Amino acid sequence: MMKKSLKVLFVSAAAFLLLAACGNKNAVNNPPVEEKAGQTNSGNVNVDQDQIQNTELASNVKFKEFELDVEYADGKEYSADVDTMGSDMEASIKDEVNGERIYGDDAMNQLKTKFDQLTFTKDTSDNEVIKEVLQVFKLDENYQDFELDVHFDDGTKKEYKHRK
Repeated sequence: MMKKSLKVLFVSAAAFLLLAACGNKNAVNNPPVEEKAGQTNSGNVNVDQDQIQNTELASNVKFKEFELDVEYADGKEYSADVDTMGSDMEASIKDEVNGERIYGDDAMNQLKTKFDQLTFTKDTSDNEVIKEVLQVFKLDENYQDFELDVHFDDGTKKEYKHRK
């Protein structure tokens, strides 16, 4: 009986450690940071650099959350997701059109570049938002279904949908 209990305990502990070690592949560990002229951190010894980078990135990204899904007639899909809400940032790109899957820091760097090119606001018309996103993301306009959910910095949530 004691051997069985130890075996169950060992297997449970091993499974827990395995799950904890896997982590989240979408997690952004080293977000891109825009340097501000004259800004240094030389005097602050106890400052958590990851927290500073996450805060600066979140303030430089126009959206707290950005979820884009574009589906094409051939069954292929393009999706890009960024979530800067909460303590952990996540980013991923699934590009079935070009056969790419990008996660974490690499995805965040690519998406940050695209976000810098986007000019739409919560007041921009749905058609203009869709047109601009397709252009900036270099996506074919012959889609079947377009869906974009955005949480703007001011807390406004907008959904843009179009089906052809």
